[in-house]
Amino acid sequence: MKLATFHGGQGPRLGVLTASGTELVDLTATGTTALANIQSLIDAGLHGLSTARAAQDAPAVSVPLAEVRLLAPLPCAL
Repeated sequence: MKLATFHGGQGPRLGVLTASGTELVDLTATGTTALANIQSLIDAGLHGLSTARAAQDAPAVSVPLAEVRLLAPLPCAL
């Protein structure tokens, strides 16, 4: 599972790269708190990881990788 934080016009989002490597499944679009961002996923532990895998297996929203801007996985707090 290759996770990414990206901006696709709706602010920072958590995504997972598809097997083809050409799209990101928008995990944030699930509305699940554990998938709101990478920190939420880390905090959710194994439950968050299994939720992310389920969303990856049945993607509701995916976006072409070429149409997003990749961001730092964890934002820096100033």
